[in-house]
Amino acid sequence: MNSAYNGNFETGNTNGWTVAAYGTAGSTAVASTTAKKDGSYGLLVTTVASGGINVTQTFPVRPGNLVKIFGWAKVATLGASPAAYLTISFLA
Repeated sequence: MNSAYNGNFETGNTNGWTVAAYGTAGSTAVASTTAKKDGSYGLLVTTVASGGINVTQTFPVRPGNLVKIFGWAKVATLGASPAAYLTISFLA
């Protein structure tokens, strides 16, 4: 069971996710078949402006429930100094 809405991007879009530039405007991402790991789609970052990109989703979890969170990232090409970070945050 995937608690995130469109968690695997299997509807072929980023519905349910907020995709926003972090820092300088201009970063973009789409659901793409070329970025898949499992299933048919994955998130492909298409443009990275200075500062990077945030892809977020908020969903409620009832106290006492167990939630498994995981993700993966692959750096294909980001110019002369590629750098990628995957961060998962939990907020109360």
